[in-house]
Amino acid sequence: MKEYWPNGATTGIPKYYSVWDENTFYIAPTPSSALAVELGYIYRPAQLSSTNTTTWISTNAPEALFYACLIQAYSYTKGPPEMMATFDASYKQALQGLGIEQQGRRRRDEYRDGMVRVQLKSESPGP
Repeated sequence: MKEYWPNGATTGIPKYYSVWDENTFYIAPTPSSALAVELGYIYRPAQLSSTNTTTWISTNAPEALFYACLIQAYSYTKGPPEMMATFDASYKQALQGLGIEQQGRRRRDEYRDGMVRVQLKSESPGP
């Protein structure tokens, strides 16, 4: 980033960003004014407690949670093995549906995904 925009005091329309640390992004060029930004990120949600009664999974993937609980509870009973197979198949189906839904929201950028980065010639977005 410093090679592309070495003087942070000079402003322009932002073109690139990088992750500086877990709380900071580095943006180049330095924005010339306040800008609206949309940021996608991953965070560890609060654990279940008496004040926090839902999780992302209970809200967005209730079927997967339901079948996971059935499998866990059924392991303590002495029921027929066919029921465990049914619960397991239903859990895998719910999990596969959740995975398909999440594929549309890729959660890693190219740098962290291990793709080889190639130097590209790009023009500055200045006037």
